[in-house]
Order: sequence, then C-alpha cells, then structure tokens
Amino acid sequence: MNRLSVMLLALLVLSGCATMQSKVADHVRPMVVEQELDSSELLDVAIVIFDSEELTDDEISELGLSEEIRRAEERYMPIQLKYTMQRTGYWGAVRVVPTPSKAHLQVRGTIVHSDGEQLILEIEAYDSRNVKWFEKSYAEELRLSEYSGIAPEKKDPFQDVYNTIANDLAAHREKLTAEDFQDIQQVSELRAAHDMAPDTFDGHLAVDKDGNYKIVRLPADSDPMLQRVRAIQLRDEMLLD
Repeated sequence: MNRLSVMLLALLVLSGCATMQSKVADHVRPMVVEQELDSSELLDVAIVIFDSEELTDDEISELGLSEEIRRAEERYMPIQLKYTMQRTGYWGAVRVVPTPSKAHLQVRGTIVHSDGEQLILEIEAYDSRNVKWFEKSYAEELRLSEYSGIAPEKKDPFQDVYNTIANDLAAHREKLTAEDFQDIQQVSELRAAHDMAPDTFDGHLAVDKDGNYKIVRLPADSDPMLQRVRAIQLRDEMLLD
C-alpha cells in the first residue's frame, strides 16, 4: 500500500469516527417502555430548533425551496421528533426550544438535505454534564409510491427517521446507571441555579479537562435560594409549554 492510499484510509477512518453514518431502514418500530418508569429515571429533553446547511440561491432554486420553507422545516422536524419521543414513555418533559438550555438532555440537529424525496439529518445529543451521547447522520430516500395513501396530518412520510433517532436515544439511555440519572438531574439544576444566582451557587460545580461538569458539593434541599430557583424554573417551563 503506497503512502497516498494510507493517507486516504486514515482520513476515511477519522471522518467515520467524527460522525457515524446510518441509512434508515423501512418500517422502523419505535421502542416503547414495557412499564411506567419511576420519576428518578425520567430525563427532561430540550430539542433545539434545527439548523440548515447553507445553500446558494441557485441550489435553493434547483431544489424548489424557499427561505420560508427552510425556516419552517427547522421548526417542524424537531416537533415531529418531540411527538415521537413523547409516545415512547422513556422521557420526562420533551420540549422544543429556540436556544440551548440546561435541560437534562439536549438534542441538536442540522438539516443537511431535504427535498421531499431525500432527507439527511445530523443529530447530536449530550446531557447536562456536557457528556456527548452520540453524533450521527440519518438518511432516508423515499419512493413516490410511499406518499400514496398517507394523510400528512396523521403520519409523516419520514417517520422512520424520527423513530430511528428516538430509538438511538432510548438505547443510550438504557446504558445509564442510577447514579448517572441522579448526576444528570442534579447537574442540570445546579447549572440553572448558577445562571440565576452565580454568587450563591459558585463552587458547587467544577469542569474537568474534557469540559464535563462534576458536582463538588450540593446545597441543602431546604435551601431558600434553591427553592426560589426551582419556583422560577417551574414558571419558565409552564410559560414555554
């Protein structure tokens, strides 16, 4: 094998490590919990409004798109994923948010390609500790016959994509320990508390060399400032809902 071949192979391996590729199968069935989960095992999810790959005016025209359609897709697709995840029973509150938040789990996506026939999404998920769950690309191409007999208000033609993403998130969630669930929930609350009252909650968290949050110490559950933070969070969540 010559030097050029070795370099090309190395580049392929490195690119493969950065973002896993997944061609979505047909008729993917969503994973659903067999019995109701305890509240200590439920993670709240924030799905950030998706981004889109930058396109030139010629590319937008060639695909028959408009900026209005692209902006609508950036909001529509996260909502479809939200409904899919809610039906599985694996999660607490699942919300679509305009900007990144301190939720237990955060899901971000980029629409790489969407023309009604082919959909390619890049999805990354990471929890409140800043631990990345995965970064993955999902692709599906539909045949014209797959649109026949579908009522758009009842089923999305690309539902297999949303089911696959939800299944991957549920599968990763299944790997968590009871300690992981507790850490994720506590770190989420402490990060939100630090944003609201940095002087009061300074020193409760530390960030390691990988950028992951670690708990240094916990405030008392009866701490009046913590109670106030929880009340504000609850109002914010009700307003968002």
